Amino acid sequence: MSYYWRTDEFEDRKFSSGRQIGVIAQEVEEVLLKLVFTDNDGYKSVAYANLTAILIEAVKELNAEKNAQSKQIAALEERLGKLESGTSGSNMRLSSLGLPIFGGLLIAGFLMQARIRRRQ
Repeated sequence: MSYYWRTDEFEDRKFSSGRQIGVIAQEVEEVLLKLVFTDNDGYKSVAYANLTAILIEAVKELNAEKNAQSKQIAALEERLGKLESGTSGSNMRLSSLGLPIFGGLLIAGFLMQARIRRRQ
């Protein structure tokens, strides 16, 4: 977020007068208590230098999660391809319907349910 210090109200704190970019200390404090400091007057500040390492690790975790989801999607697409090629009783394949992947997954689910019901 961006903000301007109220320099006229806090002349003794020697805030810079230009536009600032930062985070809200109270919001950071809710999730990363150790990064927020409260002075004797109750004013809060964020240790931005320490925030960098945490953000880098968060990006690494998100990237790993994205990679895992990509592998999962690839495996599901492979399974869907096998389901499409293995459907019997119809010459029409799901891919010929021109549906997006999620529509294809829904149809594949309905087909699987129909097969299970027929076996019961």
